[in-house]
Amino acid sequence: MKRAIYLTPLMVVLFGCNQEELPSDTSLISGKTFDNGLRVDGDTYDGLIIENCTFRNKPLNIGNVKNVLIKNCVFEDIKDNGLKIGFIGDASNITVEGCTFKNISYNGIDSHERALDCIIKDCYFENIALSEIGAAMGQPHHGVYWKGKKP
Repeated sequence: MKRAIYLTPLMVVLFGCNQEELPSDTSLISGKTFDNGLRVDGDTYDGLIIENCTFRNKPLNIGNVKNVLIKNCVFEDIKDNGLKIGFIGDASNITVEGCTFKNISYNGIDSHERALDCIIKDCYFENIALSEIGAAMGQPHHGVYWKGKKP
């Protein structure tokens, strides 16, 4: 049974399920830990700053946004890609800076072709591509697997 606690008119926290959290309408997410992932989807989040956060178990998934800064975050112990950019819709002008990716089964950062004009700088990767499934299928995983195209 899912239980919801309503914190603000736009924020719902779900307990007892493995669904990604949805951020409230905000321009800053700072110092939080996400154990079930976070989905940032929609132009409501244009200009969002995600800083000093920890993502465990599930990835940060962003799309349909632009001008997002992901800074000084830790992605760890994720049996998936650590950070997914552009899979749920276009993502442009995304900056990933000073982040740490540790113990990630697939790609540390993975993009879709709809990830445009993104910057990755000063990030640290340790124990990435731990899953042997992709390699066995001739599809090895990487620290950064970028497929984005220029518009």
